[in-house]
This record gives sequence, C-alpha cells and structure tokens, in this order.
Amino acid sequence: MSRPSSKSSSKSDLISCSDTLVDPKSAIINGNKCPSQLLKLDEDEVDRMQLKNDLVKLAFEGEFNLPFDYNDLSEGKILDVGCGGGSWCIDLSQKYPAIEVIGVDSDDIFPAQRNLPNNCQLLVCDVLEDNGLSIFPDASFDVIHIRFMVLTFTTEQYSQVITDCWRLLKPGGYIEILETDLTIYSPGPVTMKLNGEMLEMAKSRGMNPCTQANELEKLVPKEAINPQIKYRSIPVGLWGGRIGVLLKDDINYMLRKLQPAICEHVQKSEQDKQAFEQDIITVAREMEQYHSFSNFHFYTAQKPLKKLNNPNSNSNSNTSSANIVQNY
Repeated sequence: MSRPSSKSSSKSDLISCSDTLVDPKSAIINGNKCPSQLLKLDEDEVDRMQLKNDLVKLAFEGEFNLPFDYNDLSEGKILDVGCGGGSWCIDLSQKYPAIEVIGVDSDDIFPAQRNLPNNCQLLVCDVLEDNGLSIFPDASFDVIHIRFMVLTFTTEQYSQVITDCWRLLKPGGYIEILETDLTIYSPGPVTMKLNGEMLEMAKSRGMNPCTQANELEKLVPKEAINPQIKYRSIPVGLWGGRIGVLLKDDINYMLRKLQPAICEHVQKSEQDKQAFEQDIITVAREMEQYHSFSNFHFYTAQKPLKKLNNPNSNSNSNTSSANIVQNY
C-alpha cells in the first residue's frame, strides 16, 4: 500500500507523540538546557521504554543495519546516548558478548549492575552539561547509537551532542540515529486537533521534531562518508497487527501524560479538559477508520579513516554516495 512521504505532509495532517518533553514552566530555549522533563521517569515510563524497544525490534529487526557484522568487532566498544532503562544496551551485549556496550542517560533508571551482562555498563551522564561526554576519551568507540531524542533536544542541542559523539568515534567508526518524526499520517479530525496542540507546544519550546527527523544528515559533520538514509512507514492501530497495537498504545500513553502541559499551553477550558477521555476513544477509532500510520527515519554515517583534503567538502550533499531507501 502506497504511503505519502513525511516530507510532503502539511501541519494539518499531523498528530505528535514523543519520548520526552520539557516542563512548560522551566523550559529554556535557544540552545540552552531544558532542565526538567514532563514525563517523570517512574516505573510506568521504564515499562513504556521497554515496549518501545520491543516495537523497534519487531518492526525493524534485520532491516536497519550497519554495513558490518558485530561479530567481527573484536573487543569493540559501543556507546548508546540516551539509553533510558538500558534495553537496547542489554540486548546488544547479550547477543554479542565479545564487545563492550556502554549506555548513558541523565537519570539513574537502570537495573542493578549485578543484573547486567558482564560486558554492559550503564552510567549517569547528562550529555547537555559542559563536561557531559568528556568523561570518555577521544576516538574511543566503534559505534555510537542514538534514538528517539527529537523531543529531548532542541535542534541546536542535538547538533552539539552529535558533534561531541563524532569526537568520541574512532576513525572508521559509525554513528547511527533512529527517529520518528512524531507524526501520524492519514488522521481523523479529532486526531488532527490533538496533533496541532502538541506540535504547537513542542515548537514553543525550541523543538521541531518533524524537521529534525527528516534532516538527520544535517546534524552530522560534513566530513562524514558513506551516509545511508532510510525510512519506513509503520501502521498505527489494530489494523497494523501487533506492531500497530504497540505504536497505538505508545501514542495513547504520550497523549495522557502530556495533557497537563498541553492544557496549560493552549489554555483549554474545563469543558475541553473533561472531553479529553472521549477524544482518546475517538482517536483510537479514527486510527482504524483512516488507517493511520507513522514514519520512522534511520541514518548512519562513517567517520573517515583520515581527514579529508578539502575540509569544506560536504559528503552529505552528494546524493550519489548515499544509499537512500524509502519503504512503504
């Protein structure tokens, strides 16, 4: 079934969902740190992160891969930025016991170290702090993995984090980024309304998830080589099977958790607030009726083995060198 690209959708066709949003009263924009998260890192949030990890494995296993076998990385080191509860790190370290996997997050929501594989380490590290990723030496990782951070970082912050990660990559190493553009396509009218409210709130805090997810290549330094860009559309709702149900549940969770901030930002009336539960029921029905879906974007690039002769050359602008695949 043919699906439209996210690059051609208008704002009125959107519904947004996210992994993190800043507190509306303490947000700092223009590249400064957003000091407080709206989604508190409680047990429910840890469970949701695990389900999101299950969704990614189910939807993309064997599809979005780096161009090498982890088994060939003898004593390789992998870094996961924004690892949450560490699900991705634990899975990777169990599958490849010969590599070392390190995950970092600003909050300690990790399992006890004794319950982790011997080759897995999860650390508290706020990558937005001045000394953030400087705890690691330059050129110390073979792969750096980042996903679902478009509503954790502003565009400026995301670019700075990627720059820091690039410094930590070994020559020849790879960076990989997986994002959703936080957009539900083919929405019904109520879905469209909730989308507009959420996007408005996010943009007022210096975040533009649609633009960031669609332009991941602009975050990476110009010297990057062998870029690979892919995206895939995922169904939302029962009509999409287990994958669709997982994504629907994730969106519903987001909508409920984000309602206080949305209500404050758009100044909802008491009547509108009371109608929210019915809106959620309507959104679930519209997902089935309109066959809603969402796009996930994947980007990888390699750090050159040595500096390019022309520092101003931009490999990302050379589409002939990129493997661009669109999956529907």
